[in-house]
Amino acid sequence: MALGCGSPQRTEVVRAPDGETAKTAPVALPTTCGAAPSAVRPIGPAGVGGTLVLVDHESTTLAAVADVDGRALHLIDVEAGRRLASRELDARPSELVVLPDGRIVVALADRAALEVLVVEGGDAPALRPLCRKPTAVEPRGLAASVDGRRLFVVAGAAAALEIREGVGLEREDERPLGREPRKVLPSADGTRAFVSHAVGNDLSVVTLDTGLVRRIPLEERHDHELDELRKALRGIEQPDARRDALLAFETKLIEERDPNQWHRRRPAQGYALAHAAGRLFLPQVLVDTGTANHRSDGYGSGPSTVAASVAVVDEALGVAFQGSLAVDRGYFGRQEDRRPPCLLPRGAAVDDRRGLLLVTCLGADRLVSYDLWAAAPSLAPGPSWEVGEGPTGVVVDAAEQRAVVWSAFDRVLTLVDLRPGEEERPPRRVSVLTGPALDATVARGRSLFHRTGDPRIAADGRACASCHPEGGDDGLVWSTPDGPRRTPALAGRLEGTAPYGWQGSDASLDDHYRRALELLDGQTLRVAERTALTAYLGSLPLPPRRPVTDRAAVQRGREIFASSRAGCGECHRGERLSDGALHDVGSGNHADRGAAFDTPSLVGLAGRGGYFHDGRYGTLEELLEDPKRRMGHTSELPPAERQALVAFLESL
Repeated sequence: MALGCGSPQRTEVVRAPDGETAKTAPVALPTTCGAAPSAVRPIGPAGVGGTLVLVDHESTTLAAVADVDGRALHLIDVEAGRRLASRELDARPSELVVLPDGRIVVALADRAALEVLVVEGGDAPALRPLCRKPTAVEPRGLAASVDGRRLFVVAGAAAALEIREGVGLEREDERPLGREPRKVLPSADGTRAFVSHAVGNDLSVVTLDTGLVRRIPLEERHDHELDELRKALRGIEQPDARRDALLAFETKLIEERDPNQWHRRRPAQGYALAHAAGRLFLPQVLVDTGTANHRSDGYGSGPSTVAASVAVVDEALGVAFQGSLAVDRGYFGRQEDRRPPCLLPRGAAVDDRRGLLLVTCLGADRLVSYDLWAAAPSLAPGPSWEVGEGPTGVVVDAAEQRAVVWSAFDRVLTLVDLRPGEEERPPRRVSVLTGPALDATVARGRSLFHRTGDPRIAADGRACASCHPEGGDDGLVWSTPDGPRRTPALAGRLEGTAPYGWQGSDASLDDHYRRALELLDGQTLRVAERTALTAYLGSLPLPPRRPVTDRAAVQRGREIFASSRAGCGECHRGERLSDGALHDVGSGNHADRGAAFDTPSLVGLAGRGGYFHDGRYGTLEELLEDPKRRMGHTSELPPAERQALVAFLESL
């Protein structure tokens, strides 16, 4: 469906008397949107979006959920466990937020659009669409200011934050961000927006009046660095001076990063974000990728490769609490800790009454809690509860002292009693959606891909999704027995690209699974399970592409790419732009076992740096202008032609 001016057509779905859904004739969705009466009001923290939000409807608590598999929005009576209304969508909803006036805004990730709806009716509420508005590519996270005058939209593939203002939600500004932004929260005073990232997991801070974007590093701090910071802060009493010293420390951490020399645990899996009492809480994972110029026995540095973490940031100062990023190395591998760590955190909420941070853990299918006020919350775990498969969202219903969890794979709600002394009470599941939304084999493969704590996959508890979030890549370079290796993206990039592995060592995906499990010190998966993994990966499309803004530059770049002057098309040819052969282009280093590498496909290349097998180039521009490369002749091209070549590569 084309988006833009005019009135796109879509199908209206209403609740029929028998409780199922019935379709009526198509209705027009204008792109202009105004206020309209709505029968619901938000419950909980104002303006916080997610895959699940709670609303009040005539003193009844309803859950509005974004059903990705079902491509629908649902309203569910939480207490009665009954679906009251549904709205079919022609897209995959990623998050939703409820504005103060009761309008529900849904982000449609694969349609680059927002849909705005209202709830009408009393005993039999219905969802009525008001408008659909185009956005930057792949809207993923939503939030609103407390007064509802601003809407914040995080666009993943576009790597941008959109700011929309007024009743009509018109786009007022857009700010570029780092890779794969996922969650956004405005500051309490409304002057800034904080954004988490699934890849390259700094926390971005956008100052709204100036548009300035600053990054807060969230990696492990070394003891000697903390000693230097303490010395710098010693004797400084003025708050502004202390803040300047902290900012200088964190700026230095970012400036001294070397993409090929990993000396500290790096953050990953930055999907969730919550705040309370002037603090931001970002559940994440700290990973030790090993040292790139040394070989290792597997992917990374052994049994302490991955660790659950919760970064805590002072909202007013805009700096991380250093203690929250410290790693208790004695914590790794403790056999007495039977609870699997939260290695794929996806949703977060705060229980103010008990002082708990609640986090949903994909792959473990649990809701875990941490002491909200601990210096390092991840090392102060509280109760945990089993929930449905694929938990992606959690909200706290403070009035009822319970948490409500949405599990996207099972498509169920789980109600968790948060009253003191009720930790052992089993959670209550509310299953209101019938019929499978995915092919059974694909669904099984998805479960395996995200499963953490399974010794058949990895000895340290990692899942396939730990390095390949959503089938993509983590942006990291890992030490391996063969040398440094950058994680490749999988989604939409497997079919027709054999052999697999940077050195083409695996003729089939099945061979590649076996080798990957060996490097993860995993045990084995059955043939049917490997088949299911292949089916799931084959179902994943390429991430959405950014729209082409300069078609002439793309066409010129296409011609340059195919020319003998550039020399790109000699190896990057065919539909997948790969000849499937090994080439020695002088890119090996002393840690590499072998000098020839497989020609990677260039499809879906944009925004996925660093580039080369060891991630040595941060951008395509750096790669193309390096005169030391023996691959092609792009460094000899004029700058304008290299820019046209970049435009073409980013369009693939």
